[in-house]
This record gives sequence, structure tokens and C-alpha cells, in this order.
Amino acid sequence: MDRETKVYYRKEDGKSLYTFYLEKIVNAPIFNLMAVIAEAQTYKDWIPLLYKSEITNEVSHFRKTGEFAVTVPWPFYNRCVYIQVSAMPVKTDDAIILNMKTIEGNKWLGKDIPKDPNCAEAIVHYCSAYIETISENK
Repeated sequence: MDRETKVYYRKEDGKSLYTFYLEKIVNAPIFNLMAVIAEAQTYKDWIPLLYKSEITNEVSHFRKTGEFAVTVPWPFYNRCVYIQVSAMPVKTDDAIILNMKTIEGNKWLGKDIPKDPNCAEAIVHYCSAYIETISENK
């Protein structure tokens, strides 16, 4: 890990949950970074163990759902996450806020969310990312 990468975590008291904080400087314009993040259906082609990455619903460029699945060794079941994502531009800071969380149940905005019964569902209680431009290419 380089000096521009920070990763912190803590176990939440009384729960079997962890909270993570990550910080990274990316040497690319914000548009390029967001273009890569938005192409979630390609993640399976370049992330090891990820065999499924699909955008399952898209209301707008800023509101989508996705299904992601990873393989795990026997005797465990593969893990899937069904996630809703929303994005909001922050014009005053030349930034974007991404919010993600698990889709609860089998519907999202009235649309069916089919779930794989052979996959153990992972839960993302809440995930947020603040992505801002520091300079033209950072």
C-alpha cells in the first residue's frame, strides 16, 4: 500500500458488524473514474472470484440496482449481494456522493428483484462514497 491509501476498520460494539473507512487518491479526472465505476457489468472481467456483475435495473444514470456474486471454496455457498445505488452531484465541491445498500425483499421501486436461492446473500447495511476533484487529474 502506498502513502496515498488509508484503510481503517472497527468492530461495532455488541454486533457482528464492521465499519470500514477507505481513502485513496486516484490519478485520473473524476469523469474517467466515474465512467469506470458506472460500468458495473464489466467488474466480473477484472475482479478475481467475481463471477456475476449485472446492472439489473436502471431508472437513470444516478439510480440503479445491481447483482454481484463471488465464488467461495467448498463447503461454503457462493455469496451474492443485491444492491441499490444512488448518486448525487455536489456542484459546489466538484464532487459526487454515492450511496449503496442492500435491497430488502424482492422488489425495488415496484420492479421484481429475482434472487438466486443457491447463493448466500451478503448484506450491505449502508455504504457511502464521497468522490471529489482535488486537481484536474486527481
